[in-house]
Amino acid sequence: MTIKLYQHLKTFVKMLLRHLWLSISSVQFYQDVYSRYKGYGLKYLFATSFIASLFIGTMILNYLDDVKDYFINDNVKHNTANIDHILKQMPDIYYDGSNIQIEEETPLIIKDMHLQEIIAIDPAQELESSKKNKIPIVFLSNKINISPAKFQKKPYIITIKYSEMEVFGSDEKVITQDSWKNYFAKVTNNATSIFIYLLYPLLLVMYFILSLCNYTFIVILISTYLLSYFLLQNTSLKSCFRMVAFACGTGIALTPAILISIPEDIGIVIVSFLQSWPLLLLFLSILKTRNEQ
Repeated sequence: MTIKLYQHLKTFVKMLLRHLWLSISSVQFYQDVYSRYKGYGLKYLFATSFIASLFIGTMILNYLDDVKDYFINDNVKHNTANIDHILKQMPDIYYDGSNIQIEEETPLIIKDMHLQEIIAIDPAQELESSKKNKIPIVFLSNKINISPAKFQKKPYIITIKYSEMEVFGSDEKVITQDSWKNYFAKVTNNATSIFIYLLYPLLLVMYFILSLCNYTFIVILISTYLLSYFLLQNTSLKSCFRMVAFACGTGIALTPAILISIPEDIGIVIVSFLQSWPLLLLFLSILKTRNEQ
């Protein structure tokens, strides 16, 4: 059973790699896709989305492992240098079971390595609302405000009372830097398993849907259909969709890996090539098919 599964997987990977190569190297390939292939090409798009999601997922898993290693073993790496920089600025927080206070002058603003304001400790609520709304995490007297997303007019704020947070609880205590490390060590301990079994499938589905709904994909599809409609006989939207799917597949599959591993300026040039060159081959195939009819 395992051998048969391996053989099917090996055959599928070879076929996928062949299609990826032909999509950027052969005009005849698009003629074959138009006349001989069936369906909409959704399986191919899903396979290329899987490749892209695999690269993104690997990067996220590597980051999660570094974060977990930092909180558990105190190992500072490139991915966790900023977290360490922020955490080392955290003062001791004196908690009486309901409210907090610190010995330092408040409001205390904590910045990351890029000088972005990340945390504010403001138990007396002295910060102006306009400034407070720009800081992602704000410690107030008896609650914490978290802004996971910023909006131009009205920020989206999640409010949590300290008594509802495990790191604080309902007993009087002093929250130190070690307290935060121990707390986040528990939080991140199962993060890898949660990502693999829950978040990665969600990432794959979202990437696939975004690829289909991408503005560029839609414009290319419409352009291909119009060109085929006027130049080819008996053309169909399904055939055009299939050709566009195969033309866009290489860019969909490799864009994340390129942007992650190659300097931005060079990466953008390569991505632009992978997105535009297959389209040129696609349009040439339509013209060639027209001449052969």
